[in-house]
Amino acid sequence: MFTEKTLKQVRQGGKEWEKEVEEVSKEKPERKKRFSTVSDLEIKRIYTPEDIKDLNFERDIGYPGLFPFTR
Repeated sequence: MFTEKTLKQVRQGGKEWEKEVEEVSKEKPERKKRFSTVSDLEIKRIYTPEDIKDLNFERDIGYPGLFPFTR
């Protein structure tokens, strides 16, 4: 879905972004240490192409009204 070059750029950008967020968080901490869904699945601060690099649209998402019924 994404080239390795793109993923590398995203990883580097994410590291830089995390450093900036950590600096700001020292002065103004986040409301909670951990955010989660009602099913207690942890919610990340940010989702990037790295999180879906192995996604196969037809297998994992599909079309409305068809298996795997993700909507």
